[in-house]
Amino acid sequence: MMAGKSSISALLFITGACMVLLVFMGRVPVMGAMPTAKSISPAGSETDRITQIVIEIEDPWKKGPDWVQMGRSLIYLDEGDPFSADMLQTSLAALKLSGKFRDIKVDSEQTPQGMRLIFTLKPFHLIKKLRVKGNYPIFEYDVRKAMTIQVGDVFDAKQIEQQKKIIAKLYRQRGFIDPQINIEAVQDDRDGNYTLDIQIQKGAYYTLNRLTFQGNDAFSGQTLEQKMKIYRRSVLSGQTRRFSPRILEQDIKKLIAFYRAQKYPEIEIKHTIDRQPPATKVIVNITVTEGPRYEVNFEGNKAFSDAKLRKQNVMFKSGNVRDAGLRKTVRNLRQLYGASGFLEATVRAVDEPVSGTQADVRRLRFDISEGPQTFVELVHIEGNRAFATKRIRKQMLIREPGLFSKSPYVPETLDEDIHLIKALYAGQGFLDAELTVDVEMNSDNTRAQIRLRIDEGVRTRVASIGFAGQVPIAEQTLRQALVLKVGDPFDQSQMQADADTLSALVSEAGHPHVKLETGTEYTPDRTGVHLTYVIAPGNYIKMGETFYTGNFRTKRRVLARAHGLKPGEPFSLQKILAAQKEIRDMGVFDSVQLIAIGLKEQTETVHLIVELEEKKPYYFELGVGYQSDRGVFARAKAGDRNLWGLNKDFWVSGEISETGYKAETGLREPRLWGSKIEMTLSAFADRTQEFNQTFGTRILGTAVNFTRPLTDVIDAGLGFRFEQRKQFEVEGSQLPDDALAPRSNLVITPFVVYDTRDSFVRPRQGLFSEFKVDISKGFQSSTDDFTKYRLDMRYFRTPFERLTLGLMGRAGNIRPFGDNEIIPQDQLFYLGGINSVRGYDENLLFYDAQGDPVGGKSAINASIEGRIDIGYNFELTTFFDTGSVSHDQNFKDFDFRSSFGMGLLYQTIIGPIGIFYGRKIDPRPEEAPGQWHFTIGYTF
Repeated sequence: MMAGKSSISALLFITGACMVLLVFMGRVPVMGAMPTAKSISPAGSETDRITQIVIEIEDPWKKGPDWVQMGRSLIYLDEGDPFSADMLQTSLAALKLSGKFRDIKVDSEQTPQGMRLIFTLKPFHLIKKLRVKGNYPIFEYDVRKAMTIQVGDVFDAKQIEQQKKIIAKLYRQRGFIDPQINIEAVQDDRDGNYTLDIQIQKGAYYTLNRLTFQGNDAFSGQTLEQKMKIYRRSVLSGQTRRFSPRILEQDIKKLIAFYRAQKYPEIEIKHTIDRQPPATKVIVNITVTEGPRYEVNFEGNKAFSDAKLRKQNVMFKSGNVRDAGLRKTVRNLRQLYGASGFLEATVRAVDEPVSGTQADVRRLRFDISEGPQTFVELVHIEGNRAFATKRIRKQMLIREPGLFSKSPYVPETLDEDIHLIKALYAGQGFLDAELTVDVEMNSDNTRAQIRLRIDEGVRTRVASIGFAGQVPIAEQTLRQALVLKVGDPFDQSQMQADADTLSALVSEAGHPHVKLETGTEYTPDRTGVHLTYVIAPGNYIKMGETFYTGNFRTKRRVLARAHGLKPGEPFSLQKILAAQKEIRDMGVFDSVQLIAIGLKEQTETVHLIVELEEKKPYYFELGVGYQSDRGVFARAKAGDRNLWGLNKDFWVSGEISETGYKAETGLREPRLWGSKIEMTLSAFADRTQEFNQTFGTRILGTAVNFTRPLTDVIDAGLGFRFEQRKQFEVEGSQLPDDALAPRSNLVITPFVVYDTRDSFVRPRQGLFSEFKVDISKGFQSSTDDFTKYRLDMRYFRTPFERLTLGLMGRAGNIRPFGDNEIIPQDQLFYLGGINSVRGYDENLLFYDAQGDPVGGKSAINASIEGRIDIGYNFELTTFFDTGSVSHDQNFKDFDFRSSFGMGLLYQTIIGPIGIFYGRKIDPRPEEAPGQWHFTIGYTF
C-alpha cells in the first residue's frame, strides 16, 4: 500500500515538473513592437550635415511598444549623412503610414557641427478590450461584427458616436423601438490603452398586432400567414414576440418564391409598417399584385420531353418582369437544341387566347421547329506529320461515331477544337501552323463530314538563351530554374512562365520591384529563336525591424519565433506571407494584418508592422446529453488557450456519465522549441464501468504525446503513457484475487494518420486511416506485457448530391511478449453497440453461458452506410454491420455476427444527433431481435 502511495506521489511530482518545464521552455530573444501623423518641415540646406537625430515621445506610459525604436526605424535619415528634403518627406510618410502616431512634428537646430533634427511623436493608444453588456437577445459576436472598430485598433474618441449609431441601428433592425447605447472609454493607467465598456439598454420592442393582406385572390390570407415566420413566431408567443423588420423582409422573399413556384412569375409584393408611438404594437399591411397565373406548354418537341424543356424555364424561379424571364427561357431552349446538333431549330413564344372567365391566366406556348439533328459522320485529318492522328483527336471534343454513341455536330464546339489543336502545335514550336476546315453536309443535313487540313510549317527550336541587364543571381541558378532549354521546341506560353519564375527568384533575393522583359530573335528560316531575358532588378531591399500591436497578452518573443524574419536578410514577399500564416496558425488571434513600411517608396530597408486582434484567452465549455454507450452524461472543460501569453493551451476537464467519470488536466505546446512538433502533456484520473461488463477499472496516469505533420494529409506521432490500473468488481460479479491487484505499466504508442476527408463534422468525400501500436510493459505484473495493434479505416464518397456512402473497417490484435500468456480483461477487445455492431447491446456481440461479455485478443468489425439527405437538415441512414472477436491472436476462429437497420439523424452546428434501430441477422433464441441506439455525432 505504501508503495502505491509513493508511486502516486512520484507520478504527480513528475507531471507537475514536466508542465512547468513545458511552460517555460524555448524562451528566445525577440524583435520590437508597433507605430500615425502631421509634419512641420525644418529649414535646412541640402549641404547641411546631420549631426544628431533626437526622438522625443509624448507619452507618459512606459509599458507598451518601444516607440523610440519604432520611430527610429521608420526615419530614413542617419547621423553623418547630408540633409535630404526628399528623405525627410519619405520618413514622415513612413511614420504616417504606420498609423501608430496621432501627431508627428519635426524641428531642426543649427549647431556649429551641422544640423540637429528633433522628431516629436505622440502615439495613438489602442483599444485593449471591448466589454459588451445588455446585448441579449443579440449575440455579442453580432454586435462586434457590426462595429467598425475592434480590439487592437487605435483609439479615436471621435469614433465613439459612430459606433453608438451602428449598434442602435442593429437593434432597431431587430425590432427595438428606441435603444439607448452608452460607450465609456476607460484608460488603463499601466499602459495608456483603452477599454470600451458598451452598455446597451434595449428598451421596449415592437410586437405584431395585426397582419393584413390586399390583392391576394389566388391564396387566402391564412395560407400566406402560415408561410411567414414573423406570424408563426407571434402566434406561438401569444403576440408578445419581438417584431423584426429583418425577418419581415425575409418573409416577403419567401412569399414571392412561393407565388413563383405556383406559376405566378409576375408577382410583386409590397408592404407598409404602421407604427403608432407610444404604442408598441405594429400593423403590417401587405399588398399583393399577383399578375396572371401562367400555363406553359410546348409544341413541336420530339427530341426532348416536356419535363426536360421545363428545366430550361427560369420564369418560375427568377420571375418574369417585363418578359425578361421569358426571353431568357427562349435563349436557354435554343442553346439546348443547338448543343445537341439541331442547327436549324427555332423557338418562338406565343400567347394563346384565353376565355373571358380566365382573364387571370396567361397561356404561353413555345412553338419549336426542331429541324434535322446533325451528327458527325467523319472527322478526317490530313497534313499532320509531327503528331499522330490519334494524338490530335484527343484534343478534340467532337468525335466520330462509336459503337454505342454519336457525336452531334456543334459549330461552336468545332471552333474550340481548332483553337486547342493550334495550341497543341504552338506548344511544340509550330508557330505558323494553319488549319483549314471544310464541313460537308448530306442532302437532309443529318450527317456532317469534317475535314481538317493542317499546314504545320516549320518547327522553331530554342537556339540560345541569354540574360541582359543587371543580374543579381548567378546565371547558372537562373538557367536551372528554366523549363525551356536550348534545343527544346519553342513554346511562347512556357517562355512567359519561365519569365515569371525568374522574376520570383530575383524578387526573393531582395529585389521586389524587379521588372523583366523577354526578347525573341528568329533565324531567317524561323527554325531557331534566340531568347533573351532582360532583367531590371530595381533597388536592393532588406528586411528591417518587425513591430507588433494588439498583442496585449502574447509575448513578443513568441511572435518573433513564429514568423522567423530577421533584420538584414533580403526582403522576401513569400517569407512575409509565410510568416503571416505562421502567426495565424498559432490559433490565438482572430486577425493578423501585416503592413510593409517603405516597400512602396522603395527605401533601402522595409519594416513590418503586424496588427493583431487576440482571441479571448479563457474559454469554458459545457455539454449534457445521452448516448447509448454512456447513458446520460455531462461534461465541462475550462482553459486558457494562451497561457501567460506563451501560446500554450492549458485546460482542466471533467466528465460524468452512467458508466463512470474522468478528470483531466493538460498543457499543449503547438510548436515545441519552435519546430512543427506539437506536444501535449496531461494527467488524468478515470473510473469506468462500461455497460454489461463484469468489472470496472480505475486508472490514474500521465501522458505525453508528440505529433508532427509530414504532409498536408499525413501526421505521425509518438505517445508515452504511464498508468496505474486497478480492476474492481461490480454488483453480482466475482473476480479472482490476482485480477483485483493494482498494476502499473508504461505504454509507448507510435502512430500515423492519413486524412483526406472534406469535413470532420460531416464527411462526404475522402479517406481516413489511422494505425497505432501500443507497446505495453508492466512493472508489477507481466500480464501487461503485450503489443496491441489497431487499424481504423473509413472511406466516404458522394456519387449523388443527396447520397453519401460510407465504409468503415477496424481491426485489432494483441500479442503478449516474454513469459506472458494472459491478457487482463480490461485490455481485451469487446464488440457490440452503437460504435461497432448495431443491433446488439453494448459489449455483448459475444457472451458466455452466464450472459457476460466475452472479449478477445483479436477483433474485426466493418460497416457500410448509405446516408440520404431528405431535406430540412434530416438525414436517413441505412446500414449493415458485421464483426467478430477471437481469443486467438493469429486471427483464427472468427465467428462473424451481423446486423442491418436504419437511422434518422438531425444535423446541428456541432454535428448530427441520431437514433438507430439495428436488427440482428440470425439472432439466438435468448436474444432480442434488435436494439435501439441513440448517438451524438456519426458512428464513424
